[in-house]
Amino acid sequence: MLKEFSICYTLEADVKWEKITEQSDTNAKDILEQVLQRVANSTTYTVKSNEAYETIHTSSIRYVRIFENNTYEIAN
Repeated sequence: MLKEFSICYTLEADVKWEKITEQSDTNAKDILEQVLQRVANSTTYTVKSNEAYETIHTSSIRYVRIFENNTYEIAN
């Protein structure tokens, strides 16, 4: 079974949302660790939002929040 997560990226002047699907044993903290590791290792980051791919500069990311859809488990 799969779980769906929503990722909210708060940027300097914008907010981007991304939805991803992971295995059922994955939790919001695991997703947050993966996102932060990818952001730390690159200068740009591509997210899929509203069926389109957008590239954001990692230096403009101010806050990342993970929502596990339908359960409201939040990783801080």
